Amino acid sequence: MTISYDKWNTLDEYTSSGSDSDAGRGGGGPAASRRSGKRQRTKRTRRRLPPGFGSALAGRKPVKFVTVPWDPASEKVRWALDRHSVAYVEHAWPWGLHLAATLPYSDPPPSRQVTWTPIMEIEDGEVFKRNTTDMMLWLYSRSLCANERMYAPDSAALELEQFLDEHLAPAARVIFYHVVLSDPCLVRECLFDVIHLDTHKSLFRLAWPLLRIALIRHFGLGNKSAIEEAWEAVERSFAKVEEALHAAGGAGYLCGNSFTAADLTFGAYAEFVLFPNQTDHVTTSETIPVAFPATSRLPPDVCEKVVRLRRSAAGKYAFQLYRSDRDICTTGSRPSRYEKSARPWWSRCELLRNAVYGSVAAASASAALLFAICGPLLASVIIALACAAFALYASRSPRFETIRRRAGQLRFLIFGKWEAKPDPPADPKPPPETPSKDTAASGVDPPDVPREGSESKGAPQLPPADQA
Repeated sequence: MTISYDKWNTLDEYTSSGSDSDAGRGGGGPAASRRSGKRQRTKRTRRRLPPGFGSALAGRKPVKFVTVPWDPASEKVRWALDRHSVAYVEHAWPWGLHLAATLPYSDPPPSRQVTWTPIMEIEDGEVFKRNTTDMMLWLYSRSLCANERMYAPDSAALELEQFLDEHLAPAARVIFYHVVLSDPCLVRECLFDVIHLDTHKSLFRLAWPLLRIALIRHFGLGNKSAIEEAWEAVERSFAKVEEALHAAGGAGYLCGNSFTAADLTFGAYAEFVLFPNQTDHVTTSETIPVAFPATSRLPPDVCEKVVRLRRSAAGKYAFQLYRSDRDICTTGSRPSRYEKSARPWWSRCELLRNAVYGSVAAASASAALLFAICGPLLASVIIALACAAFALYASRSPRFETIRRRAGQLRFLIFGKWEAKPDPPADPKPPPETPSKDTAASGVDPPDVPREGSESKGAPQLPPADQA
């Protein structure tokens, strides 16, 4: 008799709220439900994974996953990690502050500095930082025992994934920032409130006036033509997906009967232009640390475009993916926000702001008083000596070398230009030796001159620099 355990996969799971706040702890929960005589159900996503996923990665150390929580590329890899049941620890950094986590993975200038996310570091120290496709292929190669394949036998899934990476991802990023920055309330709800650690939230709020300017300049949000080009790229991407759906002939997915990397990529990027949320009764997984505004809070022109995209065949397909393939339990975790190291005295934004503003005011008042008492020349000498003494004291700190290196990288990012490493020049082939009359008459090649089309038995042929 065969025993089936499929029924256990359909049982409802009950859990406490995932909120970090203390609200409702005294009167909520299962105990309060029993006292009131009513059974309250807390919604939780259920795992719908084929057997065999993640078996090759079981027992390994959790993957270190560096992200910007509201970045489309980060959501793509996060979805893939959850689907493959890979344990990971997500180190989520707000934009701008993420440089503190990405610059350590960079080569020294003038090489290009790593300023993008996500970055994935696995157990043996190998780092994936070039693009998300490398991370997807690594997951695919480690889960070959699964019944489902993220890549089709042909290259259709890979080609569509790369097309969406090049067109839909940057466009979705620009549109999301353009919509959120248009309303201060959306900035608070979609950016500030989704930051996990209090230290990151305090620093991000303090530096927000400068970071907002940097965001606008970096993504070209002040240029209307850039916004229009982003919407055009979204339209092209959705049209490409609709063509793939039509070519599949009702198979269920973009590249056939199975879920592939192309479906995952489109679903992850489309979230940032479709804005799924509870208010519109169109939701995605509860496991993603991103908040999307309702259409009623969008600008009128943006709302019209979003509604049109939702009603398109590609938009309906994206919502179908969220219901059938994104509704899975997350296998990730985040660093505890209640550890002592994560809650210094300045973790509260008000204390940090008062400390910074107070220090600036005290330094300015001291300098003004010094100039008034000692005169400009003597005051300048005293200030220079004080700065030199502080620099000497800081140079003896064990963190001085790291701070100096990061400062040099930031200076290079702002004022320098990165140089790609050129390929080494190919060694010119020596001219063939002219065979002697005796050798030519015997019909034997000289020992130092191989036949054309044959490989030399001397030094091995080295691969090009980009393949080494």
